[in-house]
Amino acid sequence: MEIAFTGTRHINSKQALIIKDKLQEIAQIDATWHVGDAMGVDALVRIEARRQIG
Repeated sequence: MEIAFTGTRHINSKQALIIKDKLQEIAQIDATWHVGDAMGVDALVRIEARRQIG
């Protein structure tokens, strides 16, 4: 499976917590992640992916 992430360039702290929770769920799926390089959601996904992978 392949999963692509994209979203707004500006997120607040409440939105960031929601996104982090969902990413923990998504990380349980055997999939290749495709992430953009913009600020906001893309940046948060990149940071969380690195954190979860180790």
